[in-house]
Amino acid sequence: MGQDDVHDAGMTDHDTVRAERARILSTLLGRIDALTAAGVAAIRAEIPAYGAERDERFLADLASQVRLVYSTGLSAMLQERPLAPEDIAFVRGAAMRRAEIGFGLEDYLAAFRVGQVTLWEAMVACGTETPEGREAALTLAAPLIRLINFASTHAGQGYVEYRQLAVAEADRERRDLLELLLA
Repeated sequence: MGQDDVHDAGMTDHDTVRAERARILSTLLGRIDALTAAGVAAIRAEIPAYGAERDERFLADLASQVRLVYSTGLSAMLQERPLAPEDIAFVRGAAMRRAEIGFGLEDYLAAFRVGQVTLWEAMVACGTETPEGREAALTLAAPLIRLINFASTHAGQGYVEYRQLAVAEADRERRDLLELLLA
């Protein structure tokens, strides 16, 4: 079907690209398990803190986090709606869990970005079959960048919040111990 055939069928270029965009996003949602595995593998390969020997509970938590970020972002893009804080409330908990076990904020945020590169590469690969698919994949760049900025900001806030609470708790324990020693 050529460009003129699309117009003859009543579809505009915009409609065709929009349909391709929906196809790409739906396809990736249908491949969420493989996409999650690729994201986890990339994170573990590129970030030493994640690549170190980790227990099954940690790896399951990481995979769950990657899957949630991917599925939430893809679904919002498919529905053509912006993310809301409640959509990604789960990133704060994951950030706090990483802070609790000693991950640096830079490692946590780097893992998030590496995971998003994996998602972008999958979007591009899914759209390479046709010119409309390539154009549709390009239209997903801005929403993906907004997702990265939005979610990483919330994740960073959760991480910092946990660290501040941990410092405050340590200070309180030191004060209590000093008072006990002085008494």
